[in-house]
Amino acid sequence: MSQNSNKNTNFTIKKLLLIVLVLSPILGIVVSWSFISLLDPDEHSPRVSFFGNPHEQVYISWETKEMTTGVVWYGTDKDDLSLSQPVNQEARIHHVNLTNLSPDTKYFYEVRIEGEFFGRGEFRTAPLDQKEFTFGIFADTQQLIGLGHHFRLANVLKDKDYAFVACVGDLVEHGFGFIDHVDKRFYNNFFKVSSSYMETIPFVPVVGNHDARGMDLFRDYFINQVDPTDDLFFYSFSWSNVHFTIAHFG
Repeated sequence: MSQNSNKNTNFTIKKLLLIVLVLSPILGIVVSWSFISLLDPDEHSPRVSFFGNPHEQVYISWETKEMTTGVVWYGTDKDDLSLSQPVNQEARIHHVNLTNLSPDTKYFYEVRIEGEFFGRGEFRTAPLDQKEFTFGIFADTQQLIGLGHHFRLANVLKDKDYAFVACVGDLVEHGFGFIDHVDKRFYNNFFKVSSSYMETIPFVPVVGNHDARGMDLFRDYFINQVDPTDDLFFYSFSWSNVHFTIAHFG
C-alpha cells in the first residue's frame, strides 16, 4: 500500500471519529427519548402536596391507567387507618384533600382502588409554633440535562426526613406533543423516579420555562394554586415561623 493511501485511510478514520464525537450527544438524546417513551409507566403512585394551610390539610394525588374511583385511608397509627376520604367521581388523575388534621402530627395513608391496595405513604403536618425544621430545594430535573441526573438526586432525597421538598423549576423537558398537543412521557418518567421520595415528603413545585411548554398538563398534575383560573401558577404557605411564597413570573 502506498504512503498516500495510508494517509488517506488515516484521514478518513479521523473524520469518522470526529463525526462520532460530534453526533454522540445527539445519539444520547435520541436513546434517552426512546427509553423514556417506551419503558416508563402511565400510572403514578400516591404523592403528598399542600398549599395554604399545611398545618391542617394536605393533598394526596395519584394517577391510574383507567378511569377509576378510590378511597384514601389515613390516621396517626400506620396499623389502624381509621379515617377515610372517598373519591366518588371517576378520573385518571386524582387529588384528594385531607382536612381537619392536627398540627405537627405524623400521619400515615393508604390508597385503595375498588378495595385493592394501590399505594401508601406518610407525611407530617406543619407546626403552629416556632420549631426547627429542614427542607430540600432542587431544580432542573428535566430529562435531557443528563441521563441519571434525577435518579441520583432521588436516591439522596428518599432517605431524608424533610418537612417538604421544592423543585424551583424545570421538572420535565416539556409537556406538549407535536401531534396530539400532549406529551406525557416526560411526566411519566419524572413521577416514576420521584416516587421514592414524594410518597413520604410533601412536594411543592415551581414553574420553569421547560414546564411552561405545556402548562395544561402541569396544572393537571399540580393543583397547589390560589386561583386556578389565573394564567399564572402561584401559592404560599407558612411552616413554623417561616413563610414561603411560590410565584410564577411567566
